[in-house]
Amino acid sequence: MIKILLSPIVLLFILLIIYNLFLFEKLKFNKKHDKTLYYSIFFLTILTYLLCTPIFTNLLALHIEKPFRRFENNLIKNIDAVAILGGGYYKRESSFLNLRTYTRVLGGVKFFKHSDAKWIVMSGGNDEKNSNQMTDLMRDMAIGLGVPKNKIILESNSRNTFEHPMALIDLDIFNSKSSIAVATSAWHLTRAMREFEKHFDKTIPVPTDFFGKQKSKGVSGLIPQATSLLMGTYLIHEMVGRVWYKLKTIFSNKIIHNR
Repeated sequence: MIKILLSPIVLLFILLIIYNLFLFEKLKFNKKHDKTLYYSIFFLTILTYLLCTPIFTNLLALHIEKPFRRFENNLIKNIDAVAILGGGYYKRESSFLNLRTYTRVLGGVKFFKHSDAKWIVMSGGNDEKNSNQMTDLMRDMAIGLGVPKNKIILESNSRNTFEHPMALIDLDIFNSKSSIAVATSAWHLTRAMREFEKHFDKTIPVPTDFFGKQKSKGVSGLIPQATSLLMGTYLIHEMVGRVWYKLKTIFSNKIIHNR
């Protein structure tokens, strides 16, 4: 508890609260002063506090991940491929997968071993010259977990969730009738499934990690923490992504309809 209270993010919020109180006192005695700045800073302080608070981010994660908290074993039959969606990696002298991709590969491989899937696809690239580096790392991890090398397909052309299913079609191994299991983080799975369902008749969700926790952390759950800020950032980014993808679909349908 003491470490949490003395963390930089808690000290930052203490300073923000003091600053808000200072502005409030200043505006209280100056009726002509523009209050827009104060209300803007106060709103941003509350919003940032919520995004940094374990209880709030856990509740938000539970809501987003709810559709995938009950996974049925009868969904692991008659599968053509398990597609593991890459979530990034760290580029150092010796590159390695970030935690998101690591957990996705771990969960995807586990599902693959318990299913009758013919292939396991490592999907995702980036805009750099060595765009296959992440999929290479994903393949190496899968081999280390016991997946035969000849069962692994690398797809490093897709850059985002929108492109993943189209890139699988472009491999000329799968088609719209193929059954594809989609392995990615539970908080990201709803958007991923919507995109895959546009291109494949049968898709199976494979949630690989969950942000939300069922139990409250008590008093410590109300204290801002850096890990919760990171989680909250991912969740807000995902919610914005869902809205953006919906708008893209609406605009695309209108363009097709007007032709």
